[in-house]
Amino acid sequence: MQEIDFTWPAGFQTGATHAGFKENDQLDMAWLVSDMPAAAAGVYTKNQFQAAPVQHTKQKNQPGAQPAGHHHQLR
Repeated sequence: MQEIDFTWPAGFQTGATHAGFKENDQLDMAWLVSDMPAAAAGVYTKNQFQAAPVQHTKQKNQPGAQPAGHHHQLR
């Protein structure tokens, strides 16, 4: 894969890690986080099977959903 020189806009943090979805320790999970409250949008699959992260973000991006800054702790 070719790497490009890229700088995210000010106010955003990013990262990537190997989470085990791909073999050979390849980076396979990434995130983009805004330093300030921000709006979100998503395009989702129409497949009947949707993984839990897809279902969660789809629910959170519905109109009237609880803002992302108000997370509940999972136990």
